[in-house]
Amino acid sequence: MKKLLFIFLAPFLLTSCLDEGSNYLKYTGWINVDSLSLADSASVGDSVYVMVRGSAPNGCWSALELYMKKQNDSVYIINGSGTFESEDGICNQGLVIVDSSFLFKPVKEGKILFYGQSPDRLPLVDSLIVTQAEIGE
Repeated sequence: MKKLLFIFLAPFLLTSCLDEGSNYLKYTGWINVDSLSLADSASVGDSVYVMVRGSAPNGCWSALELYMKKQNDSVYIINGSGTFESEDGICNQGLVIVDSSFLFKPVKEGKILFYGQSPDRLPLVDSLIVTQAEIGE
């Protein structure tokens, strides 16, 4: 009986998955980091905001997010992702933009580099010079 039911339902299941003339595409991909800015210098323990703007090239992109991750004590990587969804390759024109800020508190002296990575551009680089806090601050 199960075999007969499967044989009867199989053509319906297969044809319901095939949408003639439609080319639907959905995936998560990397977006561009367009700008990156922060203070030039700070003292150990100060609060420093890293301001970032990211973008995707057209209206098929949504749910854009930016991330900052520590690579080592002196390098931080900033990148972003979003969801691309299109049917028949039709997308609204215009950039989709996301702005974000990350709170950073340096814990030791030195030069810290921030790299903004993009899938089709050279990385953006900014630096922060961290000095020891003055006594009495």
